[in-house]
Amino acid sequence: MENLQKVKEAWDQWSDTDFAKYRSDERIARLIAKPESAFHETTYAMLQGMIPNLQGRRICVPSSGDNHAVFAFHLLGAKVTSVDISERQLEECN
Repeated sequence: MENLQKVKEAWDQWSDTDFAKYRSDERIARLIAKPESAFHETTYAMLQGMIPNLQGRRICVPSSGDNHAVFAFHLLGAKVTSVDISERQLEECN
């Protein structure tokens, strides 16, 4: 349990510092204008091949990272659940 707490604390700290650079007005505007920009082009092509229409689909994003995939899936019409060990990362999804 002690190691798990250390990992959680590290991710919380990373959320407060390193991921902040991904939340610029410019990056958010680009994401809103073109949600697929959150994904590598190969990843997005695979998603489109498997699920061409995300409208109303339920998507779970484990390890939310910079949250861009979470926002992108939402903007593309999916109902998204974000799961992460870091409570701070999840706070950024609200």
